[in-house]
Amino acid sequence: MHSLADEISDKLRQFLESSKATRIIVAYSGGLDSTVLLHLLKNLSTQWHCQLLAAHINHRLHPNADAWVLHCQKQAERIGVAFQSVTVQVSGRHRQGLEAAAREARYQALQDIMHGNDLLLTAHHQNDQAETVLLRLLRGSGVTGLKAVAEYQTLDKGALARPLLSIPRMDIHCYAQQHKLEWLDDPGNEDLKYNRNYLRHRVIPMLAERWPMWCKTIKRYAINQAAASDVIDAEIKRYLHRCLLPGSNNLLLRAFIILSEHRQHLVLRAWCSLNGIMIPNKHQLINICDAISIHINERNALGSGIIYISSDVGVGIYHATLSVVRLPSYGAVLPVEWHKDGDCEIPQLNLKLTRTELMRQAPALSNQTLTVVFRRGGERCACHNGLGEPLHKSLKKIFQEHHIPPWDRDKIPLIYAQHRLRLIWGISKCD
Repeated sequence: MHSLADEISDKLRQFLESSKATRIIVAYSGGLDSTVLLHLLKNLSTQWHCQLLAAHINHRLHPNADAWVLHCQKQAERIGVAFQSVTVQVSGRHRQGLEAAAREARYQALQDIMHGNDLLLTAHHQNDQAETVLLRLLRGSGVTGLKAVAEYQTLDKGALARPLLSIPRMDIHCYAQQHKLEWLDDPGNEDLKYNRNYLRHRVIPMLAERWPMWCKTIKRYAINQAAASDVIDAEIKRYLHRCLLPGSNNLLLRAFIILSEHRQHLVLRAWCSLNGIMIPNKHQLINICDAISIHINERNALGSGIIYISSDVGVGIYHATLSVVRLPSYGAVLPVEWHKDGDCEIPQLNLKLTRTELMRQAPALSNQTLTVVFRRGGERCACHNGLGEPLHKSLKKIFQEHHIPPWDRDKIPLIYAQHRLRLIWGISKCD
């Protein structure tokens, strides 16, 4: 009979072949599941030429959080595994609550310590999978939300795998007892105000009494949903491609508005994913589509404006296209002196202007000390018309000619030399 160690060994071999990883990072909370996973990995590590790191994320949400860090460090040292702890700040303003905010902060912290050749392992198991599907079903999730959690996926850096995903919680607990492992019990896991805890401690015991195979049944259901979701995703990608402005991530309104309401919602979700922003819920999708309809009816798809805002992201219409608007979280950017012996950084915009790029855009300015400012209104650029005659063109007119949306214009650096506007960065030189 295949042991738990044998099953995990087979899965790890597949994950390592797929990822080509040279280091394995275990997301180690100190709880039962991650303690078992770390112990399994340490015992199996001689089979692979990989470094092993236990990474603990301290959310600082519990009075014993620092004591948990010390416990995890001690356990990692006891079995001879490298250990790293990272403290994160968890936002209390996440739209899905504190648990979702902590999860988001945790995964971001783990991504920050990963390299391109790392494989991140989490200890999610079969019961976690089934509980997630039930919770999403009760929230009214669609097909995409009800599909199975992937065992393996690539990340921006490295890959993520869940080797315990097919293992029942009972088997994990038996392994821990058999090997006399020490783990932490988070008292928060007993608090019934959290939906997952209520489901786990009140609802699932009744389900299991009536349907002992409930967990495997839901797993099978989730796999079927994943297959259906793949088909829907492929279809929606075709519709999204038809709606995209060639060469950009903007949506053409004329192609979008002829879709049915249901397809509009699906295309908007796919479009948000393409642009790397949070997927809207059903209510938000309805609001966005209503705002688009109002804009079209009032302006006949012409004009520009931000039609929808959620947190620090908005949706804008410009030249009959829909675009993502990333709203600034900073005040006015003050002028910056750009010394001739280096590059220029604008921290508020996460922007770096280099002398190499300046040389490409305006060679005559490359050896001068310059001033970088941002639009305040009324600026004009000295240039020439088609007949070679000098003229002064307003900055607003130049932005319009280059199809720069109003919400992006304040972020474009204006390069001055000796109090004269000489370069609109990335757009046009001025005489």
